Amino acid sequence: GSGSTVYFVTSEHKRLAFTDEKTFRTWYPNFSSVSTISDSELGKLPFGGLAPLRPGIQPIKGMTDNRVYAIDRNGTLRWMQTPELAVKYYGTAWAKSVEDIPDVFFINYTIGNPISK
Repeated sequence: GSGSTVYFVTSEHKRLAFTDEKTFRTWYPNFSSVSTISDSELGKLPFGGLAPLRPGIQPIKGMTDNRVYAIDRNGTLRWMQTPELAVKYYGTAWAKSVEDIPDVFFINYTIGNPISK
């Protein structure tokens, strides 16, 4: 459309908005696959919510929640109960890659079962 927001169109023809370039780049290395369509065509696609960070790329936490989560399929957050689990899944430098998600966006994720092993 004519705005600056980039959307992902799902197989159900819904559009998910990328909240920022950083989120977009967890899915795609550049904007070469982005197509521009008219505002009227964009309006025909129901809004499906916000695109989550890509699962498995980096751990996240909420701005007011000190628990560190792994992102699983469909935007499900799984609390990593120990720092050793974070090392297991994200390497020894995991703490440097934690993305702080503003609470207003954090609520778009679903909380799943914690990771315990």
